[in-house]
Amino acid sequence: MAKTQLVSISFYKRAGSQAHRLAIISQVSGAAKMFKKQAEEICRFGTKVMAERIQPSQRISLNYQDYMIHTSILPNQLVTCLVTTQDYPSRAAHSVISKLQKDFQDYALPVWETATCDIDKNNCGFTKYLKDYMEKYQDAVQADKLSMIERDLEETRIQMVENLNSVLARGEKLEDLIARSGDLSESARRFAIQAHKVNRCCLIL
Repeated sequence: MAKTQLVSISFYKRAGSQAHRLAIISQVSGAAKMFKKQAEEICRFGTKVMAERIQPSQRISLNYQDYMIHTSILPNQLVTCLVTTQDYPSRAAHSVISKLQKDFQDYALPVWETATCDIDKNNCGFTKYLKDYMEKYQDAVQADKLSMIERDLEETRIQMVENLNSVLARGEKLEDLIARSGDLSESARRFAIQAHKVNRCCLIL
């Protein structure tokens, strides 16, 4: 696997069983150019599935193919997701999320609070900050230092989840979500379905 890496940062507004994307940045390195777009789309799909299903006050770190999706939701329904390589410390990732949640609420435009659809292309006034965050927290050691001063994490248990199937409601099928997703191109959809079939015995996707 490539070096420890922060792959993606995204924000969602939870509205019932839906989650509206507010801002996102992805940086998939180490992948062949032809697969990079697919990998970014699959990150978008995975984080949206998590944002739609995380429960109040949960902090979750979920195994997702070769990556981890770290997710947290606030009482105001702001959901923050980090996608990292598997060796990026979960505690450090959730410390970064705590910092991002605070800064997003301080600097993002109020439009996010009433979002009724994905608005990431409109930036909601925060996307311009995301590149700096990606660069700053690529270093897991730097993020881990942040976790040492995050007192709230000492009181909040991070739930480790094995795969996306574990967060689906009874009767939901991952293949159906992949087929209906607007975040996936046809090639990424085929790739995700094939990965799910190949890894089903290992419960990775």
